[in-house]
This record gives sequence, C-alpha cells and structure tokens, in this order.
Amino acid sequence: MTPIQIPELPEMTITPLDTSLGSASSSPEKSSQQSAEETSEELLVSPKSGNSRTPAEYHCKICQNGVSFPTFGLLNVHMKNDHEQEYIHFRITKTDQISIRCSICQFCFPARNHYERHLNKKSCVKNKRLYDKYVESLEDDNDDSD
Repeated sequence: MTPIQIPELPEMTITPLDTSLGSASSSPEKSSQQSAEETSEELLVSPKSGNSRTPAEYHCKICQNGVSFPTFGLLNVHMKNDHEQEYIHFRITKTDQISIRCSICQFCFPARNHYERHLNKKSCVKNKRLYDKYVESLEDDNDDSD
C-alpha cells in the first residue's frame, strides 16, 4: 500500500477586513489604520453605552484569578459548569450589566433581546422550578440554623 501524497498549499495572505463602509479615504493603508483605531476605541467604551458593537466584558465574581468573558452566554456556561451551586444565585442577581429581571422566573438578563428570546423559548417554567427549589433550599438552611 502506497502512502497518500498531500499537495502543498500555496501561502495565503490574510488582509484585515475594512469596516469603514462608504469611507471617503483614498488610501487602503490609511483606511485599515483608521479602522484599527476605531476598533481600539470601541473596546474602551463602557458596556452601558448601549452600543451593540461594543464588546462587554463579563467577570466571574467567584473565580479568584479574575476570569472574564466577552459575552454573557459564555459567563453563563462557565457558571453552570464550574459553579453549579452558585448558578441560581448568579442568575437572579441584578448588576449594572445584568439589569433586566423576568417577573415570572426572577432570572436576570443583560439586554432586552436576551430577555425576549427567553420569553419566546418559554424557558420560564424550567427556570421558575429552579428558582423555587433554590428558595426552598435557603428556607431549609434557615430552619436548620434555628
């Protein structure tokens, strides 16, 4: 049996994406430099600015090494996987970044579209059960301490 020959691929050049649609700039070099400056400025904008292109940073308040995530969804997955005991408390706690609370299940969301998607998926019933179980466990803890 003869070995399979894999052809060499040509070297590829990756150029940065020009995000300055409709820019009056005549120089591509100037345009990409301008684009890079705009991107770095976007990273400095506060997550509360409402600019949907601005990446918010969500920090885990439990991890000692300052773990942070670019999206709420990734922080949510981290909390479910790594801090299962604190997950419900995390989801029902309002913060500056996570400020919209569902009146049915008490879970909090960072943006209205997250909250609306939550309502459309009808995940309130499952979340409400988790919340009720959490509250019950707190009550049980209080009964034990008496």
